[in-house]
Amino acid sequence: MNFIIQFLLAGLASTLIAHVRSDRSFYIDYEKNTFVKDSTAFRYISGSIHPYRVPKQLWEDRLKKMWAGGLNAIQIYIFWNEHEPQPGVYDFEGQNNIFEFLEIAQKIGFVVVLRPGPYVCAEHDYGGLPWWLLVNGTESIVPRSSETNYMNAVRRYFGVLLPQLAPYLYKNGGPIITVQVENEYGSYYTCDKKYTGELRDLFKLYFGDDVVLFTTDPPRVLGLTCGTVDGVYATVDFGVSISPNDAFEKQRKFSKSGPLVNGGDVSYLKCGYIYDVYPTVDFGPSDNVNDSFDAQRSYAKYGPLVNSEFYPGWLDFWGTPHQKVPTDQILKSFNQQLDMGANVNFYMYFGGTNFGFSNGADPPYLAEPTSYDYDAPLSEPADITNKYLAIRDSISKYMPLPPDPIPANSTKLALGKVKMQYHVPLLEAINDLSYKCVDTQKLNTFENLGQGYGFVMYRTTLDDPNVDGKILSVKGIRDRGYVMIGSTLVGVVYRAGLTEFKINLQNNKNKTLTIVVENMGRLNFGNNLLDTKGIVSNVTLDNKVLSGWTSCLTDNFVPYYQKNVQNYDLVKKYANDKYLLKNKKNSIDFGSPAIYIGEFDSPNMDYDTFMRMDKFTKGVALIRSNDTLTNLGRYWPKTGPQVTLYTPSVFTTLGTKNYLVLIEFEGASCTSESDCLTEFIDYPIIDNIPN
Repeated sequence: MNFIIQFLLAGLASTLIAHVRSDRSFYIDYEKNTFVKDSTAFRYISGSIHPYRVPKQLWEDRLKKMWAGGLNAIQIYIFWNEHEPQPGVYDFEGQNNIFEFLEIAQKIGFVVVLRPGPYVCAEHDYGGLPWWLLVNGTESIVPRSSETNYMNAVRRYFGVLLPQLAPYLYKNGGPIITVQVENEYGSYYTCDKKYTGELRDLFKLYFGDDVVLFTTDPPRVLGLTCGTVDGVYATVDFGVSISPNDAFEKQRKFSKSGPLVNGGDVSYLKCGYIYDVYPTVDFGPSDNVNDSFDAQRSYAKYGPLVNSEFYPGWLDFWGTPHQKVPTDQILKSFNQQLDMGANVNFYMYFGGTNFGFSNGADPPYLAEPTSYDYDAPLSEPADITNKYLAIRDSISKYMPLPPDPIPANSTKLALGKVKMQYHVPLLEAINDLSYKCVDTQKLNTFENLGQGYGFVMYRTTLDDPNVDGKILSVKGIRDRGYVMIGSTLVGVVYRAGLTEFKINLQNNKNKTLTIVVENMGRLNFGNNLLDTKGIVSNVTLDNKVLSGWTSCLTDNFVPYYQKNVQNYDLVKKYANDKYLLKNKKNSIDFGSPAIYIGEFDSPNMDYDTFMRMDKFTKGVALIRSNDTLTNLGRYWPKTGPQVTLYTPSVFTTLGTKNYLVLIEFEGASCTSESDCLTEFIDYPIIDNIPN
């Protein structure tokens, strides 16, 4: 969007702000240590939900269940990468229509705590930052800093986003009561006060000087020092292991007055603090509440205590047990915070699903699975849990519950087994579906090739006439690489496991080397946010660097978020019988990477089901419904803890046949086509670690 349009949008926002409705106001009363809404003291009990992690058709269902749980506010992130998929190209339609989400929330009765970034973490790919910031690798940008290239991109994006959000501010008739500046910045190494000050000023430019801005940091002094911003209210976040009294006392060091907010050791607040922005903290049930709020008070001597992220659960990683937080531990800390008059947000109250390729990863490299259940009060399919009911009962002791009955859980159906027909080897599919192949002498990253997500096929020819007996070495894979000689899978390289693969080539007649590299999610947390994807080291044969690479781009297996897919007809043809592999049953190699196709009937009713893939190893599952191909996400049942993929009926065409497409990277354990099955069951399995 050009400068003129940005200028007009900014002017529109200014006009709206100038015509403030006098009967609507939201501010901090520092003398009484409270928020004030329309001249009345106000305390929120909030829950986090991410619109991107639940199909748009189900937004209202999730919000109604949160309302029935006794919450009076919701907290949402805005993911930059979803709204600016390419530089200067913006998407606020369909699943990305956050304005419609805000309208639904307001209609139900919620006020909204907004966390628009630009960085948000959230276990989302690259912490919500767009992948194209990484073009040219580490030389072009310093994320989360005042570095010129980064801030130019932020200003352009905020110049489009913030004017559209301004009408949804509480003072302008909307639901947004507070706005976070950055996110847990005290945990980040740069501690760039110029950067956080510029962000504060951008929010004030588009929203006005009277909007309550806040920061959130763990309750450590260093974090609050760097994470808080002058003129922005400091809050904390903490869990059940931290004493609320201790946590909020740390908030008071940075917000001398104002309401207490659990948004956790004062060290993080040091870099998080921003002048003229209210500092809050975040902490979980295992944190000491007194210590945590003591950290907030280090920077907010007065004002409300705020725990902006109170953790009723925790995130999962592939290969580690599903995380659970005991309800009694949650209630003990939660009640203590409420007794102190604090404002509390549950992160997460409803987690949802990392559809497509949207999951992130934690350092050194632990990728998050497709399920974002989070052991939250509302489960991944938004079922009412005992945790939900117990928290609701606690809330009822502090504020009245809504008269609305708790909405019913969705109908769960076991649709049964689906025969998956071997269709085509993966390499053949990539040859067909690649929308672009690039010839280069040296290896290039995904980003420099122009691809953000999915996977890339790198191919070269072993032109040494005497290959036999030589050592092929493959390393520097981000994140998982499938090494093939000809069409035979000879090894797997994994950033979190075997980081270098070596093979002594013997009797090697086929000299085509192919490495299919899967981007399993960019780091969303930590100090190394320059997480480029692809092959970042040389591939060698007896220590000689291989060159002359062809790189084929294949992110157009239709990630959930992508709207404009080239070669789409080639994808659809895989669900047509005339293209299925026939009369070649003796040549099928189930143990090699391949595409599988199956069909199933979707009942003519709304339901949820869960796809189980015991015969398959690792890959991506897609559903074709009419002309829509939806990426359900990654499966890896042999690693766990997630075994099933959540499959809501909104992704199918009801009352007719639908098609299942599996992109299997490592090979199935089928012995024949008759036992090559997936199964739709009526319950999730997200807590299984195979022996």
